[in-house]
Order: sequence, then C-alpha cells, then structure tokens
Amino acid sequence: MIQQREIHKDTLNEILAYEMLWAKHGMTQSKVTKLFSEDTLPSAAIAKTTPEAGDFYEELKLKIENYVTPRLDQVRININDKLEYPTPLRNGSPLKFLYCRGNIDLLESKSVAISGSRNASQEGISRAANLAKGLVEEGYTVVSGLAKGIDTSAHLHSIKNKGNTIGILGTPIDCYYPKENKELQDKIAQEHLLVSHVPFYRYNKVDSFPARSGYFPQRNKLIASLSSGIVVIEAKNKSGTVIQAREAIAQGKKLFILSSCLEAPSSEWAHDLVEKGKAIVVKELADVIDNL
Repeated sequence: MIQQREIHKDTLNEILAYEMLWAKHGMTQSKVTKLFSEDTLPSAAIAKTTPEAGDFYEELKLKIENYVTPRLDQVRININDKLEYPTPLRNGSPLKFLYCRGNIDLLESKSVAISGSRNASQEGISRAANLAKGLVEEGYTVVSGLAKGIDTSAHLHSIKNKGNTIGILGTPIDCYYPKENKELQDKIAQEHLLVSHVPFYRYNKVDSFPARSGYFPQRNKLIASLSSGIVVIEAKNKSGTVIQAREAIAQGKKLFILSSCLEAPSSEWAHDLVEKGKAIVVKELADVIDNL
C-alpha cells in the first residue's frame, strides 16, 4: 500500500501556483505550456502573470487551497529540472508538472505504450492482451491511457502476468474515467503508477463538460514521452489513437502498427505511415523488441 506522506510547504506552494495558473481567466493549454517553457516552476510562472496579488488573488488562492489540499492524499509531484523529474520527459514536449500516485520509480523504467480503439473488437482486445504479456515477460513496463477497450486490456494483462504498468490520465488523478475502471485504477495506484497533468480545481470548478476533453491531447503527449515506442493495435482514421501515433513520430519515438490493423477498414492512416517509412509493421513480438 502507498504510505501517506506530509507534503512539504515548498511543494504545496508549487501545487497551488500550478492550480492557480490554470484557474486564471483565459488560460489555455498552449498558454500554460508557453509559460512553462520560459519558467521552470509554477510559482515563477504565476508571478509573471499576476504581478500584483490583490484581494481577488488571495481569495482565489484560499479557495483553491481548500479544494485541492484534501485531494493530495498519497499524491506525489514531479517538476521538471528537479532531481526526481523523470528522465524520459525532460526533453519532451509535455507540461513540466505531474501529479503521480504509486511507484514513482516506474517513471525511469524501460517502457512501451499500447494504444488502440475504445470500441475495440474482441480480436483487438485479445491481441492487446497477448502483446502486454509478451512485453512484461521481456521486462518492459506497459504504458496506456486507462480508457475502455485496448487500454484496459493492456493494463489488466500486464498485471495478470506479474508485470508493471503505468496509467496516464486525461482527468485529475482522483477522478475515475471511465467509472467502470475504478477497481483497475485503484489497483494501478496502489501497486503500479498513475500519472496526470490535469488540474483539480479548474477541471471540477471551471470547465464545462465539453471543455474537459481538451486535456486528452496532452495525455497523449505524456504517453509518447514516457515510452520507448508505441504499438497501435487497431484504430480508425482521425481517432485519438492516430493523433497519439503522430505524436510519437513527432517526438522521435518508434511507432509500431500491428499487421492486422492494416487489414481493417478505415486504416488509410496506417498504410500512409508505413509507406512513408514512419511506422514498423508488427507480425510478432520480436518485431517490437528487436526494433527498440
């Protein structure tokens, strides 16, 4: 079980600064990313955007502190340019602040991501299960997004076969999405690792329901950054998985596509990437292992 830790005052201040940055009116993902590219710490970024505190600032800070602090049970924070920030992410494109729950050492393990459709075929789910089994037997940590379908199969069979897995969320780290994965998410938090960049306060107190989907592209970047490569099990054109595949290429990571995916309808995207030499076709586990 995860042991409760007291959060250091300096760390709490950075958490509150991060949450306040997101809560500012008009703040967007791109603006937050730009601020982090200029200043490493959230406190430096918030100071730049809020030169004079004022009553409104102090009132908002108190609201955020009261809302966020109770949600930090068993949560660790990783900030870029700090010793504990994971090496795979230091040169990547994601935000430089992560909420983590579980075995933080897994951030430094060799890992491969498994990705695919939420509405996966039974064959796809079985292929994800077999791939996860093979990867953990080779000593790899399996990374995925805790969505229904392919992601769920990848996580479950990594655990079933005594391996490690990392779940990357597009929601706050204390939020269950999808709700039917609550038991799986709790198990990953207790025995493996959950990671999220999503702010507690803005997600729950500011964002409309449609706006919440905007955090998932950043989740896809995190998945790519934390992995040596991504294996796509099945995905249709213009799906989130295709976006994730292109993100892997953009970050210089290996992209693998199962041969069965190329045979499926609406897979023009996969044929295009293979023909351009940007993806490796996978017929067996060795096609992945030998190319990492």
